Amino acid sequence: MDMLGKLVDKGIPDKEWWGHILSWNIRHGSGARSWWPGWMIDFLMAGKAENPLDFQRGVVSVPLRIIDSVFGPPVNDIGELVAGTVGYTVKEGDRGPVLEARQGWVLLLPKGSPVISRIRGEDL
Repeated sequence: MDMLGKLVDKGIPDKEWWGHILSWNIRHGSGARSWWPGWMIDFLMAGKAENPLDFQRGVVSVPLRIIDSVFGPPVNDIGELVAGTVGYTVKEGDRGPVLEARQGWVLLLPKGSPVISRIRGEDL
């Protein structure tokens, strides 16, 4: 990933490089197609980047075992922790639109999990 060196370069910014982060190209006529070019495509490993499904998901999930034997009778269960980029906002900036990613997380537990009662403080 040679591009990462540019992200941490000190001194005079490489405006040519920063000016090619991401664009939207449309070609009409014979061989018509549309695609996203720019170094961000390589960074995100989006391949041909012709539609949003070419980009990797911005959310990951992992199983999570929760054990609490400190605050009352012992309880435990396995849930799913989901975290990542869950949306974005677009604002009008001085020189054009500004896109800001929104991060979030959620803990998913099975219905009736004893951990839910513990979180609510119902079985203390």
